[in-house]
Amino acid sequence: DNGLRSVFVEGGGQLISSLIAKDLVDRLYLFQAPLVVGAMSGISWTQGFRIKALSDGLQLSSVRFETLGKDWLITGRMK
Repeated sequence: DNGLRSVFVEGGGQLISSLIAKDLVDRLYLFQAPLVVGAMSGISWTQGFRIKALSDGLQLSSVRFETLGKDWLITGRMK
């Protein structure tokens, strides 16, 4: 009704997982620092999203990688 064509959502693991599970995500923008903390050290950005097998994982298309300082930006469309 308001003419909106896209919405940018920046949130934590629970919000992002909920949107993915409800099929409300068209494109992901993933920012990754060159730091590995492990799942036991913090909350995963997909904490509320589960798959039963690796083959059930989400696939991205039109994937692009960009370096931003020491970090990486990975973008892709949800298949």
